[in-house]
Amino acid sequence: MTMYTFELKRHLKGLIIWSFSLLVIMLVASFEFDVYQGDEEIRAAMAAFEPFFAALGVENLDFTTAIGFLAIFSIYTYLPLSIYSGLLGLKILAKEEHKKTSEFLLTMPVKRTSIITAKLLAGLTLTLALNIILHGSIVLIFYHFDPTSTFLKFVFHMSLGVLFTQLIFMSIGFILGILVRREKVLNGVFLTILISTFMLSMLIGFLDNPYFLPYLTPFEYFRASAMIHGDFKLSYLLMSGLIIIISIVYSYYRYPRKNIML
Repeated sequence: MTMYTFELKRHLKGLIIWSFSLLVIMLVASFEFDVYQGDEEIRAAMAAFEPFFAALGVENLDFTTAIGFLAIFSIYTYLPLSIYSGLLGLKILAKEEHKKTSEFLLTMPVKRTSIITAKLLAGLTLTLALNIILHGSIVLIFYHFDPTSTFLKFVFHMSLGVLFTQLIFMSIGFILGILVRREKVLNGVFLTILISTFMLSMLIGFLDNPYFLPYLTPFEYFRASAMIHGDFKLSYLLMSGLIIIISIVYSYYRYPRKNIML
C-alpha cells in the first residue's frame, strides 16, 4: 500500500496538468459549439468534409448537435488519454531503472510481483481518474446544450470505450517498459506504435472493405459513432481483453526474471 500511494503521489502533478489541459480544450470546444448549434448553414458546409469525418469514424453525424459535435471532436478524448495511459505504463515500472534508483527499490523487503501489483494498481487508478475527470467535465460543460438521457448515455458509453482504449495502450506501455532498457528508444517505440495505429485507423475510414485491418488498431474497437448507440462488438471486446491480459501476465512472468541495471 505504501508503494501504491507513493506512485499516486509521484504522478499526481502529471494528472493535474493533463486534467487541466483537457478541461481547457473542452471549454474552448463548448464556446465553438455554441456558435454551431442548430445552424443549418454550418450543417450544409460540413457535408463537404464527410470523407474526412469518415476517416475519423464519425460519418453521417450532425455536427450541430451536442452528440454529433462530441463524436466528431472525440479525437481529443481518445488520442490524448491513450497517450497519457501509454506513457504512464512506460514510466511507472521503468522509472527507477532509468533514474538509477533501482537498488533502493529492490532492497526493500517486498517481492518483485508485489512491486508490479502496486504499480499496476496505481496506473489503473490514475487512468480511471483522468477518464472520470474528463468525461465528468464533458457532462458539466455540454449537458445544458442537450439535457437528455440520450446524451448522458452517449457520454457514459464513450467513457467506457475510451477507458478500454486507455487500458490497451497502458498494458502495451507496461510491457515495453520491461522489455526495452533505453529510455529514448522506449518512448520512440511506444509513440511509433500509437501513431501508426492511429494513422491506420484513419486509413481504414477510406476503405470500402478493410478486411482484418480494424483488428490491428485499438482506435477502431470503440469508435465514437458506435458509442452513440452503445455498440460494443464482442470481437473487439475479446481482442481488447486478450491484449490486456497477455501483456499483464507476461509482465508478471518477465519482470521477476529481468536483470535490472542498478
